[in-house]
Amino acid sequence: MNEEANFIEDFCNSTFWNLTLAWDDPRGPLFTWCFEETVLRWLPCLWLAVCALPYAVYLKRQPRLRQLPKQRLNVVKILLVSVFIRVEFRKGIAACGVPFIFWLLSLLCDVEPLYSRLIMDREEEALFQDLLFARFGLQALSLVLNCYADVGRQALVDGKEPCPEIRSSFLARVTFFWMLRLLYRGYKVALEENHLFALNPRDSTDRHLPKFMAAWQRQWAAFKRR
Repeated sequence: MNEEANFIEDFCNSTFWNLTLAWDDPRGPLFTWCFEETVLRWLPCLWLAVCALPYAVYLKRQPRLRQLPKQRLNVVKILLVSVFIRVEFRKGIAACGVPFIFWLLSLLCDVEPLYSRLIMDREEEALFQDLLFARFGLQALSLVLNCYADVGRQALVDGKEPCPEIRSSFLARVTFFWMLRLLYRGYKVALEENHLFALNPRDSTDRHLPKFMAAWQRQWAAFKRR
């Protein structure tokens, strides 16, 4: 760990971690400039890089339903998020957790640098500080927008209302907020079949039966060869 910290300090030409500044400073927990420009700047990008390949494979398998180094890094991560959003739109996926968590991490990692610049007189250009504030505001806006799913009205499925999970945001899915209306109706009255919505397409027999039958045929052929 010390060797890694020394490497980063050589890279930054400044102190990487200051325990006194982080825990004992009366102005609140503060981080060093090196920590801000490495860990806090790279953490959201690391999340995106780790999720990029498995999430790209996931999207591929989904059926169609209806400063210079830092500047380059920011451009790459924004382009990657934009590609994910575009592919999600073409695949009919209303919202996903990868972009949401990316924007959440980006926003959280910018809280301390923003706070430290408000309470400390850092020798930085006014333009750089203005850009930091603007970026924080845009990241907050992006996070808020990712709390909503951009979908319109959907047609009935076999006479039933489509599953609300399809048009729910990632936050609504992880909190099961999309089921609130059905739960409230079940609390008020006894649920009947016509109260239930249609299945999510990913849970339907049409989606899983071909895979099941292919596996069944392989096992049946192996059994007959015995």
